[in-house]
Amino acid sequence: MTPLMITLLVIAGIVILIAIGYMSHVVENNKLEKKRTEIELNDRLRRCGEITETFPGQLMTPSLKLLLTRLELNVNQRLLHLNKSSAPVKARITELNALVAQGESIPVNNPPAPIQTEAKAKDVRFLLEALHGQVTRAAQDGFLPTNEAKHWIKEIRHILVLLHIEFFNNLGQHALQQGQPGQARLAFERGVQYLRKQPEPVIYSAQLRQLEAQLARANSTVLTNSKPAEDEVNELTEGMKVVETDAEWKRKSSTIDRPCRLWRTLFVIGHHFASIPPPPSSVKCPSLREVRGSLCLSPSLMDNRCTTSTRAPALSSCWVQATCGAMTCGRRRSKPSRNSTA
Repeated sequence: MTPLMITLLVIAGIVILIAIGYMSHVVENNKLEKKRTEIELNDRLRRCGEITETFPGQLMTPSLKLLLTRLELNVNQRLLHLNKSSAPVKARITELNALVAQGESIPVNNPPAPIQTEAKAKDVRFLLEALHGQVTRAAQDGFLPTNEAKHWIKEIRHILVLLHIEFFNNLGQHALQQGQPGQARLAFERGVQYLRKQPEPVIYSAQLRQLEAQLARANSTVLTNSKPAEDEVNELTEGMKVVETDAEWKRKSSTIDRPCRLWRTLFVIGHHFASIPPPPSSVKCPSLREVRGSLCLSPSLMDNRCTTSTRAPALSSCWVQATCGAMTCGRRRSKPSRNSTA
């Protein structure tokens, strides 16, 4: 055997080994891809079944039930393509074909489930998110047309809004039944704000009016319950009484002081104080008292905040001063004249 033949045989062996390795790699990849697809389809089938069985009956419609049945049928057909000898899958496909043939008259057996707690609302929201994912994936696989997929995505958003409306309504009604109007007002207010933030609030105008009416009712109940009783005694009412008493005293004090200012003036004649004529009978003025032979106002009724000084111009050097609620009367020493100084 010539060296050329030996070289060719070695090259052929290497090529065969590479081909065998490549084919083995392709076979392994196909098996892994098949297994991955099977797991994914089983997960999608589980999600479709969960949505179909646990979705609340008040939100389930025949068209939505038909859509879920079609999605489940598509998944089962793909599973049968991967495992053609599976008897359970074949039986399920036959059952689903019979349901799809009924069209919009497909029976809806889901029981109603009131959304009264936040946990229940979250569970239903997770179901809607799973349904959104199933519709999107079916559109990517080409099973659903693009227009139909967009329609169902919009319908899923509408069902989500209905879910929130029912949740806020039930939450507020439950709070009213429990005697908690404050919590009810908060729930109705959240519902009103949620509807006002929607891109198309006109669609939910009826629900919005209903929530606004319930909000006004709860608000009225809160205001009625928050009014204090007239004979209720607490720190707030005592403080308000003190403030009202002080305001009344200040008003009366200013009313008395205004008509008595002219009457309070002491006319200074020479070096003595002249007595003041009595005030009119319709005016109640502070009393007078005699201080060192002079008539002065009683300090008990003087305004403690005023400081006034009255002097008789060009008549005498006598002066009268009222300072901080007490009046003192006296005589100011006259300035020495220039002649006396000289």
